Amino acid sequence: DLLDFEQKTLQKLEYGDSFVIDGATVSISSEVLGSGSYCTVYAAQYYGKHCAAKMVHTRIDKTSIKEECKCLLTLRHPCVMQLVGIFFTDADPVSPVLLLERMWMN
Repeated sequence: DLLDFEQKTLQKLEYGDSFVIDGATVSISSEVLGSGSYCTVYAAQYYGKHCAAKMVHTRIDKTSIKEECKCLLTLRHPCVMQLVGIFFTDADPVSPVLLLERMWMN
């Protein structure tokens, strides 16, 4: 659909084409891995890989999200989960969902 295509194109221009992924390829479960003051993290799968989907539940400015994404894309540390990509849901086409590698804890 043309409107959907235009919206996805604008999102890619806004956030950068390099890390916007197709949300249809992500399966989010109802299992909550954690929550905080502005987001909830759910278990997810992306092409069969176990991930964590960080869903923002309060309105924060796009600059903060962009800065977090840029930081996660460049930062490499064993205690920091890598950013797989971001996507948007039909329920909230404004706030991106950050898809991160999943950390397994014993």
